[in-house]
Amino acid sequence: MPLPSDGAAPLTASPSPAMEARAYAAVVGGAVGDAAAARCHWQYDPKKLAEIVGDRDVAFYDGEPKCNPFYTVSPGSSTCYGDQLVTVAASLAATAPEVDPSDVAAKLRERFAESDYAEAIPRKKHYNYGNDQTARSPPIEGPWIHGTIESFLKSQGLQIEVDDEDSSADALMRTIPVAALAAVAGWDTEKLQKAVDDVVCVTQRNALARDHAFAVARALVDVIKGDDPKSSLQSVVAAASDDESDQSSAKTVATALTAAASHAHYAASIEVLRSGLGLQDANPAKLIN
Repeated sequence: MPLPSDGAAPLTASPSPAMEARAYAAVVGGAVGDAAAARCHWQYDPKKLAEIVGDRDVAFYDGEPKCNPFYTVSPGSSTCYGDQLVTVAASLAATAPEVDPSDVAAKLRERFAESDYAEAIPRKKHYNYGNDQTARSPPIEGPWIHGTIESFLKSQGLQIEVDDEDSSADALMRTIPVAALAAVAGWDTEKLQKAVDDVVCVTQRNALARDHAFAVARALVDVIKGDDPKSSLQSVVAAASDDESDQSSAKTVATALTAAASHAHYAASIEVLRSGLGLQDANPAKLIN
């Protein structure tokens, strides 16, 4: 269920240089944070992470043994999440101030048809991991293509056959450049929600994924506008307070941010986004308390 409108006036149509800088930092910060975490991506065991990395910096980790248990990419490379963010940003740059889901789809097909991902697909088929996401094979060479993108590539056009249960976080990464454009272009809440939905539904139609993406977009737009991050998150939670669903999107996002603060492998991304967006506190748990 979409979050209810807060009845707020349209966003300012004349962005300040500071707002434009924050919008730029949101997109670049997301991409850099993703690349910083790629070498230790999906390392779910905090103790093992600490044993592998030791006193070295987890950001852009470039050591042995390998820390990412699923795939191996060179330092500075994006994950499949980051590649989606950059691809959506490229589409918006070409079609702004509007969002064209057909262009988003075309650019996603183009990016993930390139050799690095095309060669990774057959390697992934031979990888063995448990239902608890525990790695049971050596990491594959090259990037890991996500299920939502694999399903998308098998489809034709925008009428894709996807699992409506796909609530993966891919939707959140694709939302970041949409929120940046919305802030500087002065979109109201209704237009923001439609744009987020258009981009998310290119590969995902799950209601939870769409709600999460919209909640993230609303909070990020407020931060780009210059609002206090704590107040921004609280306003998103308040907007969902009338949602009687057991899976209130804003509350779930807030919970996820709190949980992320306790995992060392998110530290690099949190710090990059903190500095890039000018946050005063790098601890998301404190931001929503």
